[in-house]
Amino acid sequence: MLNFPKISEVRFTKLIIHSIFAVVALSILTFLSKDIVGLALGHPIEKDISYVSTILLVIWLLFAIQRDKYQKTI
Repeated sequence: MLNFPKISEVRFTKLIIHSIFAVVALSILTFLSKDIVGLALGHPIEKDISYVSTILLVIWLLFAIQRDKYQKTI
């Protein structure tokens, strides 16, 4: 009997909904950590660090599309 490899597709609707929640959570964590570091240093950090949450989101997306949770087997 022939065993063909399973073909899977990414469930984009589920991935998009979870990525929206991830963006909100990562943005809040980034802003809070920026404020905490600013308090620890004694002066506020005025540099824009929005790229940090973007990089973390891209890393999360790369790992998320490989998980079975976001795969739909055909």
